[in-house]
Amino acid sequence: MSTILALIRSPSPDDTSNHKRLLKHSLVEFCATTIFVYFGTLSAVSTGTKLGGGSGNGEDVARIFPIAFSFGITIMALAYAIGHMTGGHMNPGVSLLMFFERQMSFTKMICYWSAQFLGAILASF
Repeated sequence: MSTILALIRSPSPDDTSNHKRLLKHSLVEFCATTIFVYFGTLSAVSTGTKLGGGSGNGEDVARIFPIAFSFGITIMALAYAIGHMTGGHMNPGVSLLMFFERQMSFTKMICYWSAQFLGAILASF
């Protein structure tokens, strides 16, 4: 309980004073999320549609591995590529956790969320 109270009492960082840097980091998060969702969705679509088909047969379950591998390799490569700049969130849940841990401000979290949601929407088309 004392940890929660300490987090509530600690001030959030002022990481939005440099608007140019915030825009750059948001753009990087947008591009990374777009690439992550695009390659993950591409692997899911390209492996085929016979994953049981809802019938419970479980045909061609071996096709799940390439999808999971594609997501894993993509997130690893992007985390190494942009992790030193933005923290490599690429997930609104990670950004929310960083806000709760007081490692980013509310404004920065909203900017990251906007970039991540727009990147995911763009990659889905």
